[in-house]
Amino acid sequence: MVAAFTKWRRETADAVVAPLYHKYHWNADEVTRLSGWFAFFAGWLLLAGAYGVAASFLFVALALDALDGALARLQGVSNPQIDTAMDRFTEAVLSTALLWREPSFISWGFVAAFILNNFLPRWGIPILAHRWVMWAYLVFLWIRNLG
Repeated sequence: MVAAFTKWRRETADAVVAPLYHKYHWNADEVTRLSGWFAFFAGWLLLAGAYGVAASFLFVALALDALDGALARLQGVSNPQIDTAMDRFTEAVLSTALLWREPSFISWGFVAAFILNNFLPRWGIPILAHRWVMWAYLVFLWIRNLG
């Protein structure tokens, strides 16, 4: 199921990016950095307790993360070090902000997932969907705090 979702996400991103790239000529590394900024602000908003806005910023960051890979494929460039470093950076920012704002077993679980994601690829194991689960948890926190 994860492989099917990844394939669908990749195909959708490729379909969205191609016309935009031909019109605007975006650079994949610039989109990666923009994704990092959105994730950074999501962490900041999480610290402030604005869960709904933080979830929105994180969703934009995740969408940009999908688009940067599509741009890289379209441009025929591959710089996975920048993308991987930005992924781990956003996981660190979000996990730390969550642990600071909501110290709980769930927060420690996100910290553990962040640490595992640093080592799993070295062992040949696929990484955990840390940021997507974080997004879902932020939506949960937002809905919980509405009432």
